[in-house]
Amino acid sequence: MAEQQVKEPRQGLLANLLSLIGRTFGVLVVSLILSIIIEWVGITWFWTEQGALHSKQMMLQEVQYFSAHFTQSILHSDPIVFAQQTMDTVNHYVFVKTGLIKWLNDAQVSMNLHHSIFLAIRSYIEAVIYITMTFIIRLLILFFTSPLFVLVAIVGFTDGLVRRDLRRFGYGYESSFMYHHAKRAILPLLIGSWMLYLSLPFSIYPNLLLIPAAFFVGTAISIASASFKKYL
Repeated sequence: MAEQQVKEPRQGLLANLLSLIGRTFGVLVVSLILSIIIEWVGITWFWTEQGALHSKQMMLQEVQYFSAHFTQSILHSDPIVFAQQTMDTVNHYVFVKTGLIKWLNDAQVSMNLHHSIFLAIRSYIEAVIYITMTFIIRLLILFFTSPLFVLVAIVGFTDGLVRRDLRRFGYGYESSFMYHHAKRAILPLLIGSWMLYLSLPFSIYPNLLLIPAAFFVGTAISIASASFKKYL
């Protein structure tokens, strides 16, 4: 008797949405942990004299970038107010409510008891605070630049469909090789550029990284849609 083949049920919209949320959360957590580790390595070997001041200056520079270039957005009526409220909320629940800020202040008052230990770990703890706030600012920048990625995706998809129709009407050569490789490159380009931006151990003008990233994502989408085979 032949064995019956059982088809695996396709995931529904809710399952796909939850999976996307879970993967996005995982990428953000990995990016935050990676940025903290990079900063700790820098404090240990590269900017020892600066200590936590390096991450503080980076945070202030990111705030300046945001305040100067994100005054308007289609996603929120006042991005600066929204960013300030978000940062205040994160600071209150992550650092104030947990008692970390109070511990640092109390330890500074009584550091004569454990002077060497306190000085050894203070820079690393302060770096966690500044890096976390820098991460939040950069995450907000990604949020407010997300329409750019949506726009280039639409333009790339439309351009690819036009070129695909022109190729089909002209009896051009269809290549599944280009389609599969371009399709596989879309998410790595998108997620990789975001992780790189979130984890950078120095401040950079956002457009210098995000605009090229959006261009390459749009190009990959255009190639994938243009090389999509008729019967694939």
